[in-house]
Amino acid sequence: GELNMKSFAISALVAAVASRHHHRTLGHETRLAFLNELIQQEDEAIFLQTQDPPKFGEIPAYMNKAETAGGYERVVPKQYTQERDDRLMNSLIENYAREITVDGKTTGHFFLNHDDAMAAANEVAEHHGNWDTARANEIVADKFEDTWNHFDVNHDGLVEVERMPQFLRYMLGNALDIDLQ
Repeated sequence: GELNMKSFAISALVAAVASRHHHRTLGHETRLAFLNELIQQEDEAIFLQTQDPPKFGEIPAYMNKAETAGGYERVVPKQYTQERDDRLMNSLIENYAREITVDGKTTGHFFLNHDDAMAAANEVAEHHGNWDTARANEIVADKFEDTWNHFDVNHDGLVEVERMPQFLRYMLGNALDIDLQ
């Protein structure tokens, strides 16, 4: 109903802004600012303002357990915390992904931006591939941008952490020593 129409309208507006943007992608900081502005405009146009609209933010992986983050401690979703579960997903969430916040509260939703995904791709290619470091660097240099553009379909500068195993398989092929599930 109304929520689907709002989601569609937001997606359409983000796509329109991205297509008019001089760069190939709309950076994730710009996207967050744009979404916050859009929500504020929508609230002002449609509803009487009874409270402040939500503010979206993010907490990068390096802020986990950092005192400067106000005691933030990353919580890995339960499906990735058991020993039998996917080590890759656990590593991506713990070491590379950024958690999205709404009004300063964590959401449990994790994304990687371009730099996060590049760091993860380099680590996986170098340490888990069937090639030497020089070849791993060459593969990432040759294939990363095309892979990024394939998976960042909205050109908003973010890819869901759940899609990263597929991202890595697409970029690196089946020549990996680890089980990418």
